[in-house]
Amino acid sequence: MNKGRLLIHAAIALVLALTAGFLVLSWLQGQGKKVQPAQEQPAQKQVLLAVSTQITPRGTKLTPDKLKLAPYFEQSVPPTSFTDLSALENRIVSVPLGPNEPVTEDKLFPPGTAFGGLETMIAPGKRAVAVRGNKVMGLGGLVLPGARVDVVMTTDDPDKQGQKLSKMVLANVPVLAVGAVAERPNKPGQEASAETYTLEVTPEEAEKLALAGNMGELNLALRSPTDAETVLTSGADLRKNLSSYREEPDPKQTPTQRSATQVEEIRGSKRETNVLGAAQSQPGKVKP
Repeated sequence: MNKGRLLIHAAIALVLALTAGFLVLSWLQGQGKKVQPAQEQPAQKQVLLAVSTQITPRGTKLTPDKLKLAPYFEQSVPPTSFTDLSALENRIVSVPLGPNEPVTEDKLFPPGTAFGGLETMIAPGKRAVAVRGNKVMGLGGLVLPGARVDVVMTTDDPDKQGQKLSKMVLANVPVLAVGAVAERPNKPGQEASAETYTLEVTPEEAEKLALAGNMGELNLALRSPTDAETVLTSGADLRKNLSSYREEPDPKQTPTQRSATQVEEIRGSKRETNVLGAAQSQPGKVKP
């Protein structure tokens, strides 16, 4: 009887041990699958594209020092881009390019466009118009290419014979060139002085500018590059200038009282304001 019980107990223990071992082995295999490294994705194919090496302004001719080849993922290649630098030789940039920016056909002028002309700097729909100037008009040489200005015209007042009228006729206009120079001086603080200033305007503004230049004297008001606000003005004439910083008259007084000389007289605790040549006075109390 003891041997039979021992055999039964041993068999049960063996079954339990095998079952536990099987469960542990299955668990370990599951953990091993979780920690297996993910399979590496196949490398994406890259293409060498032509990009700019520096800031390239509009109207610049592309030369080898302004271009280089840079890798781009094949699925990220912009349309009409270039893989051959020689295909961009002597092409003219129609929009400003930043460093490492891909060069595409839509950012270039048509092949054969001449280099160096001011026409390559004019935005679509705009015109370049030159006006006669002087050193005062150019703020002593501080109006440089790339600046933005307001144009003020001074001419005869059509409603007041013999009087002058000043009025702002154009606002926030870009300066394309000063004289024959279309680029800012290399040295900071270097002045640019010329007898002509070329402005970029719309066709309608070109008509106004041509008329203003022939009918009167022009002045340029330099704007901040961050100021794009449109300011409406009524113009200035002699009467408005003479009324500047003038004290506003008392509406309660008559014109005679406004022009009369007043004298203040204090007697004890009373104060009287007398108008010379008048019989009446205005009593009041003395201010402490």
